[in-house]
Amino acid sequence: MGCRSYSDFMVKPNMASSPDVVMSFLLEMSKMIKPKADEEFKAIQDFKREKSGQRCVDLEPWDEAYYKAMMRSSASNLDSSVVASYFALPQCIEGLKMLVESLFGATFHSVPLATCESWHPDVLKIIIYLFHGDMGYMYLDLNSRAGKYPGCANFAIKGFWLAFVLVILQVVAIVCNFAGSHNSSTARLSHGEVGTLFHEFGHALHSLLSRTDYQHFSGTRVALDFAEMPSNLFEYYAWDYRVSRGFAKHYSTGEVIPKKLVESLQGGYVCRN
Repeated sequence: MGCRSYSDFMVKPNMASSPDVVMSFLLEMSKMIKPKADEEFKAIQDFKREKSGQRCVDLEPWDEAYYKAMMRSSASNLDSSVVASYFALPQCIEGLKMLVESLFGATFHSVPLATCESWHPDVLKIIIYLFHGDMGYMYLDLNSRAGKYPGCANFAIKGFWLAFVLVILQVVAIVCNFAGSHNSSTARLSHGEVGTLFHEFGHALHSLLSRTDYQHFSGTRVALDFAEMPSNLFEYYAWDYRVSRGFAKHYSTGEVIPKKLVESLQGGYVCRN
């Protein structure tokens, strides 16, 4: 294959270009975050020992998510149902619309599906457009149901390309399985699910705002490490109170999500004093 190692083979198509570049980056990042990581590791380990009543028990890799969730709840007294009450799915979609308009001057709205176009009645079709015209279409299939593709993902169905004088628009689909979500109009998401929705929407937007001569270079059809950059950046908006206060409102009272609640979510499992 013309590569010295499997690492060379895997890195070759990415922007990082070589294992040496990747290792240099990881070592530099490790040096920067190690003191904080050690502090948080000790906090989680101490918490496990406190809960188990065993002084010498070690923290195992599979313990991390479990005890992080317990620490988050006990430190900030977060109730997942209370958090979800501010993140009704329609409001989250409005939040995405607000972001798209403020960042790119683009907007989107739902459009009717043609006969036999949809694979399920829950699927929504959205068109996104800028001032100069349509940019593409997005299918949203967010509700959980039996037999559905597991997990959450963005699928690029058709990329943008120029066919002589014709413009072929992008088509993408966001498929999710939000827990407890069986109806788009009443579904309420956990904050983790909101982050997932924003992440996958970042992928979709990467495709929908793309303009290339050939569809094989359109949107997320780029180096893998670059393809994840817009989605990760977009995910951060789910944690920013300046953004969440614009759309996160209580499903029954309309109250804007309290700043302290968002700060508690941001705190996560940061070490307690």
